[in-house]
Amino acid sequence: MRRFTLALALSAIPAAAFGQDVSCSGCDHVAPWLRGEGGFIGTLAEDAGEVVFVASCGSVSTTGEAQVDGRTAVLLFNHRNGLACDREGGSLEIAGLKDGGWYWITDNLNSAVGNLVAKDILGNEPTVIASAGPGVTMTKGSGAVYLKESATGRVGILPNILPEPPTAPTRKCGFSGAGTAASPGKPVQTACALGDGKANVLMTSTNGTTGATVRIHDKGSITRPAGTGSVVLVADLWGNGSGHYVASHSTENDGITAFRGQPSVAMTAARAGARYTGVTYAVNVSTGGPGTGADQVVPSIVRNADSGKVGSASFMIVCP
Repeated sequence: MRRFTLALALSAIPAAAFGQDVSCSGCDHVAPWLRGEGGFIGTLAEDAGEVVFVASCGSVSTTGEAQVDGRTAVLLFNHRNGLACDREGGSLEIAGLKDGGWYWITDNLNSAVGNLVAKDILGNEPTVIASAGPGVTMTKGSGAVYLKESATGRVGILPNILPEPPTAPTRKCGFSGAGTAASPGKPVQTACALGDGKANVLMTSTNGTTGATVRIHDKGSITRPAGTGSVVLVADLWGNGSGHYVASHSTENDGITAFRGQPSVAMTAARAGARYTGVTYAVNVSTGGPGTGADQVVPSIVRNADSGKVGSASFMIVCP
């Protein structure tokens, strides 16, 4: 313990002594109430090699590193190493710890223990801590309240930002059922999520022999007819299956209700009515692919007026 205290005394740097303005953009945990002496302990985050801190008291801010043993970090703040704060408004910010760290404050007679609070929850609405009457003083901090019983000197650090119970996952907009006669698809249009907003490009051509619609995958290729023959390509934009809204209530022969942007109907007769509208498509064409005499089409860009999302793909037209 003596060696640890000495190391902190040597490595901690009071910023105010050098006229510096200290900030810690990477600090993601805080001690919600800080005054007097104490310390903290925590486990290093997965991608962290050290634990650094900024301790502020009045106009003085001190930076330094906590002692790390394996994956456990420890820091004492006391008068010997200059990190104790004897005035209101002291703060301690820390970078490099996982959730689950805790700290303690030593008062005149007793010590209080509390959680190190994740900084990103401090904006949440705090709850009101029940009052025990005039015999217990309550001092509000950032994410906690410090309580002290006057008669006994007992102290405690009570969080006032409470965890919320898990909520049920929101169902996706689209349809319920299997899309068959026995289990027809029914629109899911309320109390549902439209998805994550991502989209996929769908490009197709027509087989010159069978007349079937053929999908052209990203970086795939098709063969252009000999002579002056041409290939017609259709490009449109579809969702990624994470939630869609109803395009119509009509049911196609396959029993699936068409939904705007729903990829499950992209290759069916419902394509024209269910694909995203307001789509434009542009390509850059260079004649003579490397060693093939091909017309190379790269890249292509699709814009979607429905969601404003952008997708991209590339393919090659190969000469016979």
